[in-house]
Amino acid sequence: MDPGEPVYRDFLLEQARRHIEALPDAGGISIDRLDWLRMYNEHRDDGESWFAGGPARSLLTSWRALLIPLGEMIHRAGKVIFVNNHVKRIDLLDGVDGIFDEFGRYGAALNTTALG
Repeated sequence: MDPGEPVYRDFLLEQARRHIEALPDAGGISIDRLDWLRMYNEHRDDGESWFAGGPARSLLTSWRALLIPLGEMIHRAGKVIFVNNHVKRIDLLDGVDGIFDEFGRYGAALNTTALG
């Protein structure tokens, strides 16, 4: 699923809005498994990515575009966003308040998460 696709992005933002409204005492949201950000949507073109011999939309680009309105909405409500950052890139954490890591028993994963 490509969160850069407008219909899906809008669905996710609506889910966040409903979370804020229906669960006012919840501290925020957690997003698991950012490893899917390694994928490409070969049916769209972000103007930058090239995959499998043609233009594509990187889900990294889609993630960044989703996180701007999602982060604003969640933070405006006084809540936080935590992610399980399987893709350990600091540039993907803008708007993220915390990290959890299910691979903390591996030194490389733990060290990279700690640096995020």
